[in-house]
Amino acid sequence: MNCKRIMIIGSTSDLVQPLIQRGPTHGLEVLGLNRSDWDLSKGDPGIEAVDRMIRFGPSHLVFAAGRNTLTDVNSDLSTVVAEIEDHISINCLAFIRVTLLLMKELTHPLISIHAISSLYGLYGRRARIPYSVSKHALEGAIKCLALEFPQTQVLGYRPGFFETRLTQQNISAVARKALEARVPLHRFGQAEELSSVILANILHPNPYYTGHCITVDGGMTSGGFFE
Repeated sequence: MNCKRIMIIGSTSDLVQPLIQRGPTHGLEVLGLNRSDWDLSKGDPGIEAVDRMIRFGPSHLVFAAGRNTLTDVNSDLSTVVAEIEDHISINCLAFIRVTLLLMKELTHPLISIHAISSLYGLYGRRARIPYSVSKHALEGAIKCLALEFPQTQVLGYRPGFFETRLTQQNISAVARKALEARVPLHRFGQAEELSSVILANILHPNPYYTGHCITVDGGMTSGGFFE
């Protein structure tokens, strides 16, 4: 078994780019799969993608794919339900599907599994029902998979606000200033600061530390609702 092979689902995510770039410097082989390889909204990955996964033979899985769309709950009910189903399919069911597939088809169990959740895996927000529900479901899956596969480290990560293309597109200058004021460091995180946590757990997996989500938000939520 090659214990230094990492497979990343959702490899175009800005949050895992430093992991992809730094992996080889630590002797890690990285296989990244994106939407062109597997459209998570369509269910099964397909024979070609499965064959590619199994031939690569990963020992570590990183699930970084995700959908995050604002939804007006006062719009057509069927539209709202469809958005919820789509988010759950991409943000949670695809994670469960690829984990179970690898555990069944590989000749060796995965050493570690890492899934990127969100602060919305803990909290809710108006117009975020699909995303929040799907991330709550993802965190439930992380707990359950840790119980099902006790020899594999299963961890989730809850990033706060990071410098990404989506952040730049979706957060106004005024909103950004208000958010930064709530972070003790008074800035958004850098993708490297999340990837380094994941990389450390891949390089030094600890099966006894499993079934949990690690919040990486610069201390933003440490004070709860207090100033």
